[in-house]
Amino acid sequence: MKVRIFAVLFLLLTTCFSMAKEATLQIGDAKPIKLKQLKKEIGEEIAKVNDPYHKGWVSEFKGLSLVKLLDKKLEGWRNADAILSTSLDGYKISIPVSKIIKYNPTLTYAFKDPKKKFVFDNPSQNAKNLDYGPFYLVWDNINFPVLKRSGYYDWTWKIVKLESIQYTSYYSKAFPMLNPTPAQKAVLNTTKHIVSPATLLQVRKVELKALPC
Repeated sequence: MKVRIFAVLFLLLTTCFSMAKEATLQIGDAKPIKLKQLKKEIGEEIAKVNDPYHKGWVSEFKGLSLVKLLDKKLEGWRNADAILSTSLDGYKISIPVSKIIKYNPTLTYAFKDPKKKFVFDNPSQNAKNLDYGPFYLVWDNINFPVLKRSGYYDWTWKIVKLESIQYTSYYSKAFPMLNPTPAQKAVLNTTKHIVSPATLLQVRKVELKALPC
């Protein structure tokens, strides 16, 4: 009897653990989608890359084509300026839509080798066994060597949400003075040596265009 109770408890614990570990991804304003469902709808691919966090050899990951995923789940994304990625810790990064369409990165969730844990070391932060998951975005810098110039930029990990943005509307919220009220305009007009909102936005666009794409 005790053995049977122990077996049932063990089964419940392992089931709960596996459920808690299942990756999910929010796309736009929709509810998060489980990895199992995404694989069923999008299909699994293998990405071979020179991972900046595993230098010296080719890493092979299991993942989803980002272009296929967005085409399936995010209406109108091709007309946006960028895709905004949000990580578990709240870190956000915007990636130009033109770059995504041109290079079709892979949203990965595991190494091809099932024996390898989905982790990496980051010497610059003196950290080891950092978790890539639930999702890690990788780029085909083998067939497109130009991508190696970007280094760690937009190889973002712990992704939990993807959404499309227009630079003007998004950065006007992040930096309100890009879209000043009449009262703020009055202050700007009477203040010397100040950069205009339009100039600030233009500077941001130039910075983004300077990235490899």
